[in-house]
Amino acid sequence: MKRDGQQIACITYTNVAKDQVIERIQGNSLVRVSTIHDFLWSTLQPHQQALRQALLDLNEALPPTSARRVDQAELQAKVDGRLEVKYSDRGSKFLDGRIFHDDLLSIARIAYARYDKLARIVASRYPYIFVDEYQDTSAAVVDILLRRILPLVGDKVVLGFFGDKVQNIYHHGEHKGIGTLPADLAAPLEVIVKRENRRCSLSVINVLNKIRTDITQVPGNRKLVVQEASLL
Repeated sequence: MKRDGQQIACITYTNVAKDQVIERIQGNSLVRVSTIHDFLWSTLQPHQQALRQALLDLNEALPPTSARRVDQAELQAKVDGRLEVKYSDRGSKFLDGRIFHDDLLSIARIAYARYDKLARIVASRYPYIFVDEYQDTSAAVVDILLRRILPLVGDKVVLGFFGDKVQNIYHHGEHKGIGTLPADLAAPLEVIVKRENRRCSLSVINVLNKIRTDITQVPGNRKLVVQEASLL
């Protein structure tokens, strides 16, 4: 992989999680760890023509009452003048080419749906793409990975989704966490069930097993089990 200039992509939701992963792999340069937004922007930023078209499409699709929407003709004129699209944490301002967090996810979905080349470029650069805490990943990102990249270049890339559908904590907003992968998208994936629970005591695990019917958890930390047994 190093010889071919390739990396393993590990995508997570927050900068805190990103830093934790980097620490645990001891900063291995073979792995590119980034947030969802940073990863998508890194794949799109060099392709300004695709970004400009996606921005036009997004603006046109926004409801007339949206504060982000601008006059389509005015935006088209800016695009014709080769407007540079920029990802910013200062909010949306389309006529200046400035897009915000939710805009980026929407634009990425549009761009990947329109341009097959983007999927092929990503697969050639990242033959392994792992998504951490997938339940908090938006439907837009899942669509890019499973409706675009996997069907187009599934023979050249391995996709992995790590997480737990019941631990979805982002329930609101334009790009809330997906929670459970749609059945049609999950069908081609091989499910690997991790039953070991290394964080909870045996008592907590027993309660969880009464609440959840889709998985039976077992202790994964012998020290916790021994400690609890000594207290009984």
